[in-house]
Amino acid sequence: YDAVAGKEAFRENLVGYFPREAAAIDRYLELLSEVSRGMRTFSLDRTLPPWAAAPIGPILRSRLPKSFGRTTWEVLSEITQDPELIAVLTGQWGDLGLPPKRSAFVIQALVAKHYLHGGFYPVGGASRIAETILPRIRASGGEVFTFARVTEILAGRFLSEL
Repeated sequence: YDAVAGKEAFRENLVGYFPREAAAIDRYLELLSEVSRGMRTFSLDRTLPPWAAAPIGPILRSRLPKSFGRTTWEVLSEITQDPELIAVLTGQWGDLGLPPKRSAFVIQALVAKHYLHGGFYPVGGASRIAETILPRIRASGGEVFTFARVTEILAGRFLSEL
């Protein structure tokens, strides 16, 4: 199956492969948008201080889409019975680290929505990122170590404070 960039092109391409599943494909795309919109509420719930979490958390969680807290397989099995379509829709499950029957749909949806705009990979492979950025780090007085033992991590400090 070819994957194409752009929401409408993605939809039309999938409908071409699965013409009887157009409604399921449309619902899938709606679910991706629902999850994306729900992330603000989800994040707010997770970052509430303890004194606010008890009264406000349940209200926030009640506003989340029903797909939150469910597996990818559970959600997709409700919109289609076609295992081949589910396999195509979850083709990037390797990015999640878990297969659809064990992965959280919210993560699947966020990754899939990201890929709707296309995927990118550095020309020459991932090592080109390091090869490109290391000289800039070193030119700025920094250094990069690999396989080094870490005894302390300084976070949130400015160089002038060190």
